[in-house]
Amino acid sequence: MEKKPLVLVTISGKDTPGIVSAMAQIIARTHTKIMDIEQVVIHNTIILTILMDFTQNSAEHKPVLKELLFEAKRLELDMDFSVLSHKDFTPRTTISTYALTCVGENISARVIAKISSILAKRSVNIERIGKLSEGR
Repeated sequence: MEKKPLVLVTISGKDTPGIVSAMAQIIARTHTKIMDIEQVVIHNTIILTILMDFTQNSAEHKPVLKELLFEAKRLELDMDFSVLSHKDFTPRTTISTYALTCVGENISARVIAKISSILAKRSVNIERIGKLSEGR
């Protein structure tokens, strides 16, 4: 029997309280497994990604995606999704993880370009970049 697909949902728009709660309630109601979740808010704009696995439940992914889409629209958010196969999923335990911290008064695009070029030449993929801004 072929495994049901994984679905990666991306939700974005104006950040307001209750977005994660609303989406997680829909997913929980269908007993769908959340394999990974990540949220970032940049200047009041949320980007929420959720990787869901439908293998361990009887739910099909289409009705759940429809419910998530309607809820996203109700909350005035945009939603997109990608259907992935299990062979495309790489658990974090098989990936070497490194943390690089760059501290300074003004981290320019030139500094970011140099650091990212060095990493790319060594086949290091950047998973996450965070910048603490003082609102300037």
